[in-house]
Amino acid sequence: MCVSRFLHGSSVAHRISWCRASGHLYEDPHRSLFLELPGELNRMFRVEIHTYCLMSNHYHLLIHTPEANLGVECGI
Repeated sequence: MCVSRFLHGSSVAHRISWCRASGHLYEDPHRSLFLELPGELNRMFRVEIHTYCLMSNHYHLLIHTPEANLGVECGI
């Protein structure tokens, strides 16, 4: 499941994604791959990841979209 909340009047979004079940989102080695995402997202979508927090069953991203090309759907 995924939710994006844009800060009022800006192109900065707080994106949260979590497991529906009580399981883990990522386990090694996939956890290590997640840590490579900020660079890939910047290249693919022209977004800037200001910060992220990877937990065992969810993650948070603070994303700036200079081109306003990130919708509220869960593309990321």
